Amino acid sequence: MKLNVTINGVANAFDVDSDMPLLWLIRDEAKLKGTKFGCGMGVCGACSVHVDGELIRSCSYPAQLVAGKNITTIEGLSADKNHVHPVQQAWMDVQYEEATIENSQFTQTSFHTYQVARLTDTPEIEVIIQESSELPSGVGEPPLSPVAPAIANAIYNLTGFRLRSLPLQAALDKQYQKTGK
Repeated sequence: MKLNVTINGVANAFDVDSDMPLLWLIRDEAKLKGTKFGCGMGVCGACSVHVDGELIRSCSYPAQLVAGKNITTIEGLSADKNHVHPVQQAWMDVQYEEATIENSQFTQTSFHTYQVARLTDTPEIEVIIQESSELPSGVGEPPLSPVAPAIANAIYNLTGFRLRSLPLQAALDKQYQKTGK
């Protein structure tokens, strides 16, 4: 389907699958890598963008819903290309100063020395159990392991096919049935 959308103030026209999540439109079609794939379920927030000023989780938001709208990614937070927005600076600080902004695009400058967070890197946390009659909302549940996103990205880099759902085997089976590959 043909999709016209403005991303970070730049008008774009894309030809995308009707079921493509907005995240993959931003990363694969617009080539903006600051918006990340985390959980794939719209829970973790790594894929957060603004659509017409409203915060949405792009991994679970259909791209077709942004037709004619304005999207702001982390790369577009600063109107002045010579100024780093505080959110952009915080992101670069968290990335051990290995993430930089070049030409309004986030880049990872040194994957070979990237420090993967270890269990020993986490601060000591005081746990307080609070009684509540509310149903659980997902807060406090263990996050999705980064293995699935890493595998999905590796498959995309090798084949050009973007896995857009979990579990990965079901997505691969669906692709095989569709294309025979």
